Amino acid sequence: MEPRLTYRTPFGEVWLWGALTGRPVLLIVTGAFADPGTLDHTGGVFPALDVLRTHIPGNHCPELVTTSVGVHAAALSDALRQAALEAPLGVLGISLGALTALGLRSPRLRRLLLIEPPLFTADAWHLTDSLPTTPGSPEAAFFWELFGIRGREVAEPRDYSPLLAGLQVPAEVLLGDIPAMPRRPLDTPPSFVGPATRALLEAHPHVRTTVAPGAGHNVPVQGTMVLYNALVRMVTDLTRPPGKV
Repeated sequence: MEPRLTYRTPFGEVWLWGALTGRPVLLIVTGAFADPGTLDHTGGVFPALDVLRTHIPGNHCPELVTTSVGVHAAALSDALRQAALEAPLGVLGISLGALTALGLRSPRLRRLLLIEPPLFTADAWHLTDSLPTTPGSPEAAFFWELFGIRGREVAEPRDYSPLLAGLQVPAEVLLGDIPAMPRRPLDTPPSFVGPATRALLEAHPHVRTTVAPGAGHNVPVQGTMVLYNALVRMVTDLTRPPGKV
């Protein structure tokens, strides 16, 4: 079982699973309601790294003072500061975790790998069908605060695109190729990243986009080799000696 690192921040406790030994660090930030063991095998696949994993607050870990991407990013940034990393840091963010990754700040941050970041939550309409919530429940509050979902509709879509303005390191973004729009019956969640988001990503000087053929939102499962190859690129960058290109 992975050890757990606990950091007390001004926003609440942050839990990281893994260990720090001085090697380059890969931090994995999972998405909403991810299984506790999501990508827990990554350290065995890439032994040159110290792999840490963390979850969305309230999912297998404590809630923070409020439900917010910005608060989660600030709390995680403070935890990384306390960890006093000396080696390069790469962050893999999945879905909602990708938004948190975009908000992270660390002097050791070298590279991001983002899977299906829902910068405009109107594209995440499939959540209203696949994750029904009871009014007044914690789940309903979660989806309202972060996605603007009320009942069966994205009633007030959230716009997280300003997070791109602070991006100063190279980022590879993995996208599914099952279109987000139009809204229609589907057997699997489509991409949560519509044309407007893709245009912003492709125009950003620090972003490279990679599409996983045949995948929807769940790129880690439906585009396993695309994710593996992107991780290899990240590991190569993180372990490259200083000054080498």
